[in-house]
Amino acid sequence: MKLATLTLTLVLGLAGATQAQTPAIENGTIARHDAPGPLAPEFAALARDPARPLWIGYAVPARQRGGFNGCWDGQGGGRRVIPIKLEGPSELFVLYRMEHGAVGRIQIASPECPLDLGGLSLHWFSSVTAAASLDWLATFTATGVARGVTSSAVTAIALHGTTASSSG
Repeated sequence: MKLATLTLTLVLGLAGATQAQTPAIENGTIARHDAPGPLAPEFAALARDPARPLWIGYAVPARQRGGFNGCWDGQGGGRRVIPIKLEGPSELFVLYRMEHGAVGRIQIASPECPLDLGGLSLHWFSSVTAAASLDWLATFTATGVARGVTSSAVTAIALHGTTASSSG
C-alpha cells in the first residue's frame, strides 16, 4: 500500500511539474506559443511588429515558498492583495511589456491572481526552462539597460526555483 501511494504521489508530482499553468486573464487576449529553446529569438519574432504594445510571459518554478505566498503586486514593494496562503504556488509568472520593439518593463506575478491586460495581448510561452529564463533575464542586467528593468530582472532571477548551474 505504501509503495502504491508513493508511486501515485510521484506520478502526480511529475505531471504537475511538466504542465505549467496558463494565467487567468481579464481585459485582453492570449495567444499561446511553444518556446522550448532560447528566448531571444522568440522575443525578436514578436518585436518585429512594434505597432502596439504587448505582453509576453511564461511560468517557471518558484523558489521555496516563504515571503511571497498568495496574490501580490510585484510593483510598489510587493503589496499583498489577498490573504496569505500558507501553502503557496510552486510557480512564478514572469511577464515582459514590449513597446516599440523592446522590453520596457518586467513584472513578476503569482499564478493565483488574474492578469488585467489593459486591453493588450499576452503572448504566453509554454515549455520555457528555468535555464532559458535565467539566461534571458541576465541580458537585462547589463550596463545601459533602464534601472527599473534591471531591478525587476534581478528580482525575477532571485525568485526562480532553480539556478542555471543546477538545471540541465
